[in-house]
Amino acid sequence: PMASRILAQIILYGGGYVVKALAQAYREALQNAPAAGSAAGARLARAALNRHGMTLSEAKNVLGLGGVLGKDVTREKVLQRFTEMFEKNEPEKGGSRYLQAKITVARNVLEEEVEKITRKA
Repeated sequence: PMASRILAQIILYGGGYVVKALAQAYREALQNAPAAGSAAGARLARAALNRHGMTLSEAKNVLGLGGVLGKDVTREKVLQRFTEMFEKNEPEKGGSRYLQAKITVARNVLEEEVEKITRKA
C-alpha cells in the first residue's frame, strides 16, 4: 500500500511537471508568434531551438520519457512518444506548430544520443 501511494505521487508530480513545461512553451509561442502567420512562427521557433539547443533532460521532459537512455529510453519509445505528441499538436486539431517544432527537436536530440549509446555497446 505505501509503495503504491509513493508511486502514484511520483506519477502525479512527474505528469504535472510535463504539463507545466508544455503550458509554458505554449505561452512563449503565443508571445513570440509573429503576426505574419503560423508558418513563419514555426520557422522562427525551429531556428531558435536549433540555435539554442536542447539538453537531454529537457528532451526527455518534452516527450514525457523517464529512465536511462539506451535502456529505458529506446529509439522505439522515442518514436512512439514523438508520433503521439506530434499528432496531438496538429494545428488543425487546435495544436501549435511551435510545440511540434519543440517535439521534433526533442526527438532528434534523443535519437542521436540513443544512437551514440548503442554504437558504443
